[in-house]
Amino acid sequence: MTWSQASPDFEPDGGLRDIYVRNVGPSGWENVYHWLLDTFPHVFLRDGVEVEPPPSVQFIWEDRKIASSLLRLRVGDLRVNCHFFQSDDLELDIRPEEINEEQFRGVRHLMLSLGRLAGRQVILTYENAKGLRLLGIPT
Repeated sequence: MTWSQASPDFEPDGGLRDIYVRNVGPSGWENVYHWLLDTFPHVFLRDGVEVEPPPSVQFIWEDRKIASSLLRLRVGDLRVNCHFFQSDDLELDIRPEEINEEQFRGVRHLMLSLGRLAGRQVILTYENAKGLRLLGIPT
């Protein structure tokens, strides 16, 4: 998919765009988490306060009982948020108003890398619309 084909899906509408890696499982989550930490500049927030990233996703899920966590990544000039909802689906989000042709290439590269690492399909969709695929990257 080219930027000219995708750009209408990034028109600001008050919502985010979600990137999902479906059915990734706990070990896949761990692999992706450590790869993200090793690959991109990042800030880890616990209840909105910057802290050192925890050693594992399992630790983050246990900590969710008392605090919320967010991994904020810098992918080129784009901010990408990684959420730790305890599920088999890995979820990241981006703000559509930050996407231009250059950032779109970065999003596609991120999605391809995630798909290869997790061995799963990666989809980009409107916020909370897992069933509607704007862009899919097969395994």
